[in-house]
Formats: sequence, C-alpha cells, structure tokens
Amino acid sequence: MPTKAPAKKTCMLCVVMRLWLASLLVLYLLSDQVFASEVNLAESTDFFFDVENQYTIDDVVAMPKSMLWQSNSRNTLHLGFSESTLWLRIRINETFAQSPGLVEIAWPFLDRVEAFWVENENARQQISSLGVQGDHVPRNAHFLEHRYFIFPLPGDNKYDGTLYLKINSSSSLILPIWLRDPQGFYKKETGYQIFLGFFFGVLAIILIYNAGMWFYIRDRIYLYYVGYSAFLCIYIGSLTGLGTQYIWGNSPGFSDVALLLGVLGSFIFGSLFVDSFLDFKKNNRFAHRAVKVAIVIYALIVLTYLFTSEAFVTPIGQSLGIVASVFAYIIGIWEWRKGNPDARYFTFAWSMLLIGTCTYTFLLAGVVPDNLFTQSIQAIGLLVEMGLLSFALGERFTRERTAAKQATEMALHLASEVNKSHEDKIKLQQEANQKLEGQVTERTKELQATLTKLEQANEQLEALSNTDQLTGLKNRRFFNKYYDDEFRRSVRHKSPISIVVLDVDHFKQVNDTYGHLAGDICLKKVADVMQFHSQRPGDIAVRFGGEEFVILLVDTDVTGAEQVSEYIRDEVEQTLVQAENHSFKVTISLGIASVIPQEDLKPEELLRRADAALYQAKANGRNRVEVA
Repeated sequence: MPTKAPAKKTCMLCVVMRLWLASLLVLYLLSDQVFASEVNLAESTDFFFDVENQYTIDDVVAMPKSMLWQSNSRNTLHLGFSESTLWLRIRINETFAQSPGLVEIAWPFLDRVEAFWVENENARQQISSLGVQGDHVPRNAHFLEHRYFIFPLPGDNKYDGTLYLKINSSSSLILPIWLRDPQGFYKKETGYQIFLGFFFGVLAIILIYNAGMWFYIRDRIYLYYVGYSAFLCIYIGSLTGLGTQYIWGNSPGFSDVALLLGVLGSFIFGSLFVDSFLDFKKNNRFAHRAVKVAIVIYALIVLTYLFTSEAFVTPIGQSLGIVASVFAYIIGIWEWRKGNPDARYFTFAWSMLLIGTCTYTFLLAGVVPDNLFTQSIQAIGLLVEMGLLSFALGERFTRERTAAKQATEMALHLASEVNKSHEDKIKLQQEANQKLEGQVTERTKELQATLTKLEQANEQLEALSNTDQLTGLKNRRFFNKYYDDEFRRSVRHKSPISIVVLDVDHFKQVNDTYGHLAGDICLKKVADVMQFHSQRPGDIAVRFGGEEFVILLVDTDVTGAEQVSEYIRDEVEQTLVQAENHSFKVTISLGIASVIPQEDLKPEELLRRADAALYQAKANGRNRVEVA
C-alpha cells in the first residue's frame, strides 16, 4: 500500500496539467475570435520622437508626411524607454470604422496621453482635442473610469480623418492600440473583468486561508505563502490596471512603483517560500545560500531604481527573474529525483508559473504577439501554480499530522511498557484520539467557512455580471435568459405578456449640449422612473444598451401595458434633470407589443414587434406611445 500512494498523487498532478494545457488550447483558439470584430491600429501607425519636446499639434499636422515619421508593421508598438515626447499618427476612414468607435490604449503605465482628431473635410483640416489621460492625470479627467486609456472618436460612423497621440512616459513604451465599437468593448470588458474577479477572488481565498493556517500553527511557510499571494495581487493589479482603477487611484507616485513593489515582494517571499517548502537548509545547502544571495541581489537592483531609471532596472530585473525561476525549476527536478516528497508538487506548479511568466516577458519585449492568449497565460499559470502549491501544503500538513500521530502512538507504546498498565495505555489512546478528532473538526469548520466565502464571492460576481453599473437596472445578459423563461411560462399558462421598448428622444443632443455626465444622469433618471413602475412580481426593467431600455410585463395585456407606458412617458416628461449648472427635461418614445403567445411564436418576434412600434412612435413625432 505505501508504494502505491505516490503513483496516485503523481497521476492526479498529470491530470491537472492536462486540464491546464487543454484550457490554454481553448484560450488560444478563442483569442482570435474575441478580437475578430476589432481593428488593431498599431499595425498602421506612424511615429516619431520629439527629442527637444518642441512640437505642438499644429506643427505636427503641418509637418510633411515624409519628415521624421517612421512606420510600424507589428501588431503592437514596442519602442523601449524614452524621455522624449512620442508622437503617433493613425489614419482612420470608413475602411477602419463602420460604427462609432472607441480608441483603447491597452497599457496602464503611460504618464500622459493627449489625443487629437484632425478632420479631413473638403481638404481643409480641422483639429479637435479628444482629451488628456494617463496615470499622472486625475482620474476624473478620463473619458471612462477604466484601467486603460479610452478615447471616443467624434462624429458619426463616416470617418475621414487622422488620429494624433502625444505620449510622455518614464515607463516602457508598449502600445497596443485598438479601435473598438462600444458594444463589443463593453461585452469584452465585462467578460475580462469577471475573469480577473475570479482570479483575485481565488487569490484572496488562498491568502485568507493560509493566514489562518499561520495563525493557527505558527509555521513560517504559511506566512511566506501569504506574503507571496499578497504581492502577486499588487503585481497583477498593477499590470492589468485594476489597482490604479479601484485602489490607489489618483496616486501617481504609488502607480510608478506599484509594479516594481509587486515584483520585488513576490520574488522575495516566493524565494523564501521555495527555500522553506523544499527545506533547502536541510536538503541542499548550496540552493539555500543561492536563494539568500538572489534575494539580496534582486533587492539591490530594484532599489537602484531610486537613483537611476526604469530603463536601466527593468531589463536586468526581468533577466534575473527568468534566470532565478529556471534555476528554481532545475533544483526542484533535482530534489524530486533525490526523493524529496514535496519537490514533485513544486516542479509541476513552477512549470505553470515559468511558462506563463516567460511568455508574458516575451510579450513585453515584443517577441510574441499581443492577444487574449498571451495577456492571460500568466494569470492562468499563477492560478494553477497557487492551487497546486495549496494542495501540496495540505498534503504536507497531512503528512506531518500522520507523523505526529505515529509519534503519539510510539509514546503510548513506551508508556505502556514503563507502566505495565493496559488501563493507562487505553486512556492515553483515547485522549490522543479526541485531540485528533478535535483537529479534524476544526479543519472541517475552516473548510466549510472557506467554501461559504467562495460561494458568496461567486454570488457577488453573478450579481455584477447581471446588473448595469450606471442605472442599477438588469442588463441585457440577464434579460435574455429571464425573458425566454417567462415567455415559455406564458405559453404554458396561455397568459398575456407584454414588451415595452423605449429610448430617450434626441439623446445625442443631450450629450453634445450638456456633456456625457449629464447624459448619464439623464439615463439614471429615466431608469428610476421605469423601476418605480415595474415593481410587480415578474416584471423587470432592463437597460438594453446606450439610451435604449426594455420593460417586460408578465400577465399584462395591451391595455395594461399602455397604461404603464403612459405613466412612464408622462412622468419622464415632467422630470427635471439637474447636472452641474444645467437643468433640462427630456422625453421618451415607447413601442408596445402584447400577445398571448402560441408555441409557434418565437420570443424574438414579440421583441421585434415592440421595436418596430418604437420606430413608428419616433416617426410620428416622438414623445408618444405606439402599439404594434
């Protein structure tokens, strides 16, 4: 029996690794599909460095096309480090954009980015500013409260102009630039935010659990693991821009050092964890000394950032990190072959981290392309690594508990021989068993508490994914499933069901006249009125996208739907919208479709009828209700 246990554990690790490789394959196959409807602007970008920092936008626009400009053909701009001002020029026309677009610069470490749009109308160029963003620019000045930098292209879908970007940054100039349509952008961002929420949720659970383990048994290995997890959160939070978006916000000083702090902390605590986990002090004195030397060298390299520049520190730090990771991997294999029981888990776990880290390092260096696969592989590798190491710590604890139990049994055996008393031996065994049962009970409670927290986190993620963050209404994702269920219920019970589709009249004029903040307040006011008039059980109000809303009224015929719609229309018309120094009123147009559905009627048909009625209401003068 003892010889079979290692084979079972090794087989389990093989299954974990196969699942990880399968997930990477699926992610790779999906990566092109995710970005299929979006345009990579970096591939058609011209650039030059203003060494003297002397050019204005007027100078750059007037500059001959052949002067100073260089062309880029790769899918991401990798221009290294520079203290000079970087100018980018991107020609955009109907070939690029078929609908209103958002320009996204997917790199969170740019100090200042200023965007300009030059309209080529009748050969006369008109320059307009699209705003200033950056991690040294107050967050409230950004177009969106987002982890990256988003600039909206002006006008309608008929683009004929040039986008100019003026960039200053002390960090590496890595510039993935995408042109995205708003609907696709929010869909992709929601999915990626859920993925990152799951990632940080798992890390938080691991951190809290191991902090409790350290507090309970006072083994320093758990403290090292907590530190490693905490600094990984800072590292990934800085790398993805979530830290700047949600935590340190308007703190450019901390934003500049957050990534280095995360890398330094995770390297130090990770090295201490590896040293303790594989027990180098006992099993490999050379590796034990090498870990201490590596920590000191890496700390000194990072500290030189205070006196030199990031351009000097980053390449050296990346190279040393890769060398140290490869060295740790080789030592892990060596210890595995020597029979170290913990080395096999470490080797598998470190493989995941090594592959992900190397791939992401090559991404930052411009060796591999920038896509969903290369962006996410490091996070997935970290999750698998943390999971395997947590399993290994649990197995280590079980092994130590078994050893303690064996020691207890040996002590009982010796005591029985000394005392020559069978009764004393039974008593001691009972006490030992009670103690072990108490430990098992405590561990069971801890596991239940951890599972409860995970369930709560999943519920919160589900609620976020189903709710529109601006208005508080349910979003289109929730509506699609809910509507199908209610429609089938109406078919079964032969009960009426009504759909009301509405949007704000002339909403673009509101944005153009009073600004997007006023537009958001206007949408929130309309949503509040809708919510007030759709509180019956089964009724829901949904933000469908932009200024378009949908109300589902169950067990309601066309007369009831008309009454509700008129109440909403009248109340919105009477509602005063106040935004900063402006006060105004808006109207809405509504389209109604009501039916007692039959089995041959599809849910989409009823929604289409309501949408057609909405367009009829707009055609008939707006601020009215039309029935399909």
